[in-house]
Amino acid sequence: MRHVSVELADVVATRHGVAARHELLDDGWSRHRIEDAVSSGELVVCHPGVYRVRTSPSTFESQCVAACLADSSLIVTGRAAARLWEFRHVRYDGPPIVLTDHDRNPLSGQVVIRRTNVLDQSDSVQRADGIVIATPVRTWFDCGRDVSDTNFEAITEWVLDRHASVPSMWSMVRRMSARGRPGLARVRR
Repeated sequence: MRHVSVELADVVATRHGVAARHELLDDGWSRHRIEDAVSSGELVVCHPGVYRVRTSPSTFESQCVAACLADSSLIVTGRAAARLWEFRHVRYDGPPIVLTDHDRNPLSGQVVIRRTNVLDQSDSVQRADGIVIATPVRTWFDCGRDVSDTNFEAITEWVLDRHASVPSMWSMVRRMSARGRPGLARVRR
């Protein structure tokens, strides 16, 4: 990117080439300069107010960063988070799956939105690259709605071996227990 500070360049490089409009403005860019960079293809619009530098490839990680920058309330979850945590037995090539509260109207397009009424700070962590991701235990639970029983069993063993203990997983099941919650029946099995 032309004429960007070293500090912002480092941040953008860490975030897979993604920057927010307010960061560019804080770095001394004008609104007109941002529009010119978009028009010339130097910046690619990911979401309103979120851009990817053209020289950085569009990757799954850059799409996740862009979604998290566009709406700070979003958490990458389910099979998308399992991909980021490198869970074995989970293959996912779709758009980021994001979790938000029922009363929120987050960004639209380029993500799969899932809503929940059980979401707090303990359900997520922020990676160094800016992606806000569900914890391994919350990811495990949310995968219950999308995978087969056989794959879920394999994911459960993987999470137990690498990320969590049985009590922490049971605690998540108790917290998430509500009639009709997607995936709960598979988790209980």
